[in-house]
Amino acid sequence: MVINSSWNCVGEYPADNAIAPIDWRLLNIDAGAICAVAFNDDARSFAIFYQGSPSRATLDHCLNDLVIPRLIALDGDLVLHAGAIVSDAGAICFLGPSRQGKSTLAGSFKSQGFPLISDDTVLLRRKENEWHAEQITSCLRLYPDSIEQLFPTASSLAPVTDYSNKRHLPFAMRPGSASLAALFRIAEPGDRIAVRHLTASEACMAIVANSFALNPNDPTETGQRFTKAAEVARDVPVYDLHYPRNYSELPAVHAAIFEALGLRLVMEPSA
Repeated sequence: MVINSSWNCVGEYPADNAIAPIDWRLLNIDAGAICAVAFNDDARSFAIFYQGSPSRATLDHCLNDLVIPRLIALDGDLVLHAGAIVSDAGAICFLGPSRQGKSTLAGSFKSQGFPLISDDTVLLRRKENEWHAEQITSCLRLYPDSIEQLFPTASSLAPVTDYSNKRHLPFAMRPGSASLAALFRIAEPGDRIAVRHLTASEACMAIVANSFALNPNDPTETGQRFTKAAEVARDVPVYDLHYPRNYSELPAVHAAIFEALGLRLVMEPSA
């Protein structure tokens, strides 16, 4: 499902030719140093300001992948910088900053027949006393080497932005959500595969560190994120995951993840 954030985008403007209204807040968004967002909480409205001449794909990336997740977080929801796939036990999320391997790991599960919720942003919400991982946007974005290894028959893929050679791989939107089984923080690469169950305090900090915030220095936003993160850490197992960044190791990484959760791993290549 694509989450409706209930915010209204009033326009996209060149930064040199537009001035945000005085009662709006302006924040820079890291999008190849081309994008900023101005917003007004009371009016539930925002505008995007950009440098240069970005393509439509770049502006869409700024809106859907950078701005909307932060506005949803501003409303008090917990939005993770994470990929997520669906197992028999529920959703398994992979936390980590950019270029840590979230999309490749999630895509590798997708290539073996596991439904994909997202490769980069996941909304966590509590429903009927359990946490659910929900899709914000439906996309899988991979670098050419990962596409060659995981989806060798894919072709004519659209670029994600002007400043990255990542490409979009379309996938079926269902399921848009699933009950949350576990979180794995992708740690620094190691020479062997290792999984460690984090303590509640370690898990809380890992979740906060890999969550979206419109203004990380705002005390109200920070308090909301810590409260939600602590609840998730109390209810859901969170692990550190170390592994060599070699494509040949991915089947063993899958097996280690499932072993940590007490699951049997059965994989069928995607059509």
